Amino acid sequence: MKVICESQNHKLVDTLVNHPYVGRLKLNEYFMFVDLTKSLVKSTNILVTLKENDIRNVTTIKHVYNVRYTYKRYREDP
Repeated sequence: MKVICESQNHKLVDTLVNHPYVGRLKLNEYFMFVDLTKSLVKSTNILVTLKENDIRNVTTIKHVYNVRYTYKRYREDP
């Protein structure tokens, strides 16, 4: 990390839970997500499966919805 200005206007967070960066799916999780989506599995069940396979996974249901939306949008576009 490069410090540009030493004064901060907010506190640093203790955890990154619910932060978009840590909620991203890893490559193997994304492939699992695609397989489950093609099998018409519900989003909540996809989230449960992802969390069962990795106990450190902090993905939320909102992340799953966003990935599903992006996947479907790019799959349908020519």
